[in-house]
Amino acid sequence: MRITLDANQGFSPSEAVHFIQELEKNKIRPVLFEQPVLKTDLPGMKYVKEHISVPVAADESVFTGADAINIVRLGCADIINIKLMKSGIIEALDIAAIARNSNIKLMIGCMLETKLALSCSVHLAAGLGGFDFIDLDPHIDPEKELFSEGPEFTAPCYSVSDIYPGIGVRRR
Repeated sequence: MRITLDANQGFSPSEAVHFIQELEKNKIRPVLFEQPVLKTDLPGMKYVKEHISVPVAADESVFTGADAINIVRLGCADIINIKLMKSGIIEALDIAAIARNSNIKLMIGCMLETKLALSCSVHLAAGLGGFDFIDLDPHIDPEKELFSEGPEFTAPCYSVSDIYPGIGVRRR
């Protein structure tokens, strides 16, 4: 079983390092540690990255290509999590290009969006490729979903169809 940890900016740099060290003492090794410190604390994120063996992922710290360049310049993350609802398509493409050119791994995530937004992310990931980590959870409450069709999720994979035009989503 592989486990990822998303701290959602919840630790100070020293707390984050201590937390991972305690996990490792108990033979728990996550595959990544996402946004361990405040999004603006890039030196703190670099400290964490330099003091643990678990890859560090930047999430809330990266909204734009300029943010991705700052991550690269400071060397404070091993992975960048792209979320279309955070960055939009054009910035997401810029972020992906910057990460790839800098040997930083890519993750694609979401923020409990509708099927319409998730479908955009699924198509971006399928079309662009190169994502080492996929965190595209289906909508939390399917009964309230405003859209139908689109990519189908059968754990742990999405399948993309060409039955409907575009990203394949229809309004209910």
